Amino acid sequence: MRNIAIILSVIIILLGSVCSESSSPKASDDEILNDGWENFENGDFEEALELFLELVDREASLAEAYCGMGWCLANQGFLDSALQNFTNALIENPDQDLINDIYAGQGFSYEASAMYQNCLLVTGLVDSDWSFEHDQNLSYSDLILLRAICHYGLADFANSLIEVQILDPDFTADISTPEGRAALAAKIEELRGIV
Repeated sequence: MRNIAIILSVIIILLGSVCSESSSPKASDDEILNDGWENFENGDFEEALELFLELVDREASLAEAYCGMGWCLANQGFLDSALQNFTNALIENPDQDLINDIYAGQGFSYEASAMYQNCLLVTGLVDSDWSFEHDQNLSYSDLILLRAICHYGLADFANSLIEVQILDPDFTADISTPEGRAALAAKIEELRGIV
């Protein structure tokens, strides 16, 4: 009889712990979103991507979740998927700050895909005071450099020079000569390491 009482006590304790675990609250959408961006900021793009995907599955914070997925995928080199997620984010009517992040992400993805006209289009829509909250190394200056690269890639050396001179007003080059175009290309490469 005593053994039965002990067994019943153990069963009741086990059932109580199982019930308390299953009734623990799920993480809120905001917590998941914050964890996703924290993982992104720490360079753990796969974990961040999983968290953003969880928000999409919950149909919560869709614009920011798609934007986060776009940035994660772009950083992993999955540019077509990144661009699709940035487009999905725009469909969700994001606020202006998030729109800037989306257009900037699209710009980086388009440039990396050598889709220079598209890059020029979207980076021209970003507010000039933009900086990416989740990567303090990215700011509007990076978008100016992207524009210089794209103009150069389109053989529009005059506009490429104009963009470079925004970043370095003292730089000059005679873009009508092969030497001047080479100097412009070298300056763009130099700025890649600085901006």
